[in-house]
Amino acid sequence: KRSDSRIDTYLFMYKKDFGFCLKDFYRLTGYPPLIPRYALGVWWNRDDDYSVNEIYSLLAKFKKYEIPINVFLLNNWSKNDVTFDQEKIPNPESVIRELHENDIRFGVSLKLGSIPVTNNGVQTEVPFNVYDKTFVANYFGNYIKSLNAQGIDFYSIDYRGKDLYALRMMNYYF
Repeated sequence: KRSDSRIDTYLFMYKKDFGFCLKDFYRLTGYPPLIPRYALGVWWNRDDDYSVNEIYSLLAKFKKYEIPINVFLLNNWSKNDVTFDQEKIPNPESVIRELHENDIRFGVSLKLGSIPVTNNGVQTEVPFNVYDKTFVANYFGNYIKSLNAQGIDFYSIDYRGKDLYALRMMNYYF
């Protein structure tokens, strides 16, 4: 590592052959990462309380009318933002499996307001603290890891706070 503040500068001159210029540039820097193809597809996201039957009914309508769908984002999936609402979706693994079998990615929206925590047998609500590394590590270890194991493909942050630094940090972690 250099101790001074010099900057490497590269000049690519290829007249009108922009494709060849990019090829050489990528040979030097490597190809940039691309977003997954499904992210450019058709998304279904509605702020409704869906039950299992309503999700299956909606999927049947998409098939019936031959409407392609690539992503299903569920907003109201949980009462506590860490586990599925068992009254609406008692077996989330089967719903997610059905979506995946139809090549549909599944995501959930996280509000990240407060998290239920049990301490000495007493359950309390703890505010989500993105600035506390231990809290974030425990949140991912205890909650996000189990959601990933159920088959969730991605998370959408539904942050309504005013702290933009916290939002940036949440985007970093997720």
